Amino acid sequence: MSNNVGIHIFTDESLARHDYELALKVNQATTAHVTRAMAKMNTPQQLRALSAVGRAELMFNDETLFKIIGSVEN
Repeated sequence: MSNNVGIHIFTDESLARHDYELALKVNQATTAHVTRAMAKMNTPQQLRALSAVGRAELMFNDETLFKIIGSVEN
């Protein structure tokens, strides 16, 4: 954690817009990631991806998620 205390003031409208932009960016990255991964898989691997374990394997790691979130302009 850094000692940099950033205070951000949002109106309801600007907070909703920020949340929307963040959700949109994560959705786009997730869709592209899963589509590419599924295209590389054979049929049994695709079926495994439907299971809870398979879905967990397709998830982004924390570092990647922070990069996606960080790419959203403030």
